[in-house]
Amino acid sequence: MCIRDRLKQLKVHGYGGTDFRPVFEYVKKNIPNARLLIYFTDGFGEYPKKASIETIWVLCKESIEPYKIPFGKVIKMD
Repeated sequence: MCIRDRLKQLKVHGYGGTDFRPVFEYVKKNIPNARLLIYFTDGFGEYPKKASIETIWVLCKESIEPYKIPFGKVIKMD
């Protein structure tokens, strides 16, 4: 089964209020050679002031509007 088929099987829902900053801090400190962060989220929460790594935001159906994401590329899942 390919990754696309697996992603289609996921049941995604969010509740909001995520603090995204600790993940960016962790990656910067512990995985300094990382080149990309893929974040599955509803988009509601506290963002870092600026990106420390290239980021792809994968938003669920119940997410905020993609234009409200402050940086990175946004993909909206069905």
